[in-house]
Amino acid sequence: MKYVAVIILFFAPILWAQDTITFLSGKEYSCECISYEDGAFTVKVDGVIKQAPLRQVKRVVFGPTVVQTGPGEATEESNTIAPATTVSFRKATWGMTIAEVKAIEESTPSEESTTSLTYKDRVGGLEASVVYSFAQDCLVSGGYVFEVKHTNNNDFIQDYERIEAVLAEKYGSPMDEKVYWKQTLYKSDREKWGFAISLGHLMYYSIRQTQDTKLMHSLQGENYQITHIVGYESIKLKGLSESQSKSRYLEKL
Repeated sequence: MKYVAVIILFFAPILWAQDTITFLSGKEYSCECISYEDGAFTVKVDGVIKQAPLRQVKRVVFGPTVVQTGPGEATEESNTIAPATTVSFRKATWGMTIAEVKAIEESTPSEESTTSLTYKDRVGGLEASVVYSFAQDCLVSGGYVFEVKHTNNNDFIQDYERIEAVLAEKYGSPMDEKVYWKQTLYKSDREKWGFAISLGHLMYYSIRQTQDTKLMHSLQGENYQITHIVGYESIKLKGLSESQSKSRYLEKL
């Protein structure tokens, strides 16, 4: 019966709770924010799809996702499918300003710029940098960069498995996961898998997705250095993040 209940919930119609968009003119509308692309938000207001140019927008606030569970009945979505739909990364929600994120963090950032905030914390028992990334003063992505040092590179694999277990407990099984060999020189010798990661021969990764967030957990390396990251990205604001990255590249040309 447990699995039947999950399947029924999975196929239940999904309704988006109301988002809110505020313009520089002071006008505010309840809407469904569909996407961001080419300098404009695509929103649905009273059933009509419209374009809202970024230069005219002061702020976008996203509402929680709800699931239609029966005729005329809607409830907040169960943790079975998409936990943390109202909290996107740590205690923050996508679209928050830098000032709002600083207000909910309990410590002072170790680094700060107009597009990012960095904090130090322990995550899953491991030391990590906590990074928030912003575009147009809207939170669009975040992540943990683990800073643990090991003399035995295979211990990084144990760290990855430890964090993967935490993610599985909170978000469920990944939609995609792989132990990917780019070069198979050390594949037959498991004692050297950590060394293979440091050379860029081997990579571990998993991908999960909630209603508003894409998560990628990865362990990879290059030039004898190993990087262990969990990244969180707003699905709705992905275009805003890509637009800012493109602008940075163009500035350097």
